[in-house]
Amino acid sequence: MVRIVLLVALSGALFLVSCKHAPPANVAAMVNSHAITYADLDKTYQSQYPQPVEGSSDDQVMTQKLDVLNSLINAELLLQRAEKLGLMAVDADVDAELNKMKAPYTKEQFDSQLAARKMNLDDLKSQIRRQLTIDKLINKEITSHITVTDADV
Repeated sequence: MVRIVLLVALSGALFLVSCKHAPPANVAAMVNSHAITYADLDKTYQSQYPQPVEGSSDDQVMTQKLDVLNSLINAELLLQRAEKLGLMAVDADVDAELNKMKAPYTKEQFDSQLAARKMNLDDLKSQIRRQLTIDKLINKEITSHITVTDADV
């Protein structure tokens, strides 16, 4: 019963996201004109949940995948807004953040960490670029408009 409800919820979410037409067979969701493929969804799921939880059911896995899909959709919307505003992260920022992440590890340890998350260096750079871009957008659109006075504290 729960599986049917989740399947209906997933179908409804996909229908609402795609709006005007059904996405191609390998597309989990369309965000404006950008496709989030099942390969993207599976890769992100594997990096966030590298080891299956002992005793997890198909329903729990489906719920986790829906959560990942939701986060991918939200991130894509934020990235599209950031691109529209010209707030994309530059290579120098990505490289600086990558070097900060590498600093505490030897090359072997760092590579091992990536392998444990089922990622390669290009995947990590892409993830860093996306996160830095979203951070820039949030700083411009939200954080810059917040002021806290001494009276507020």
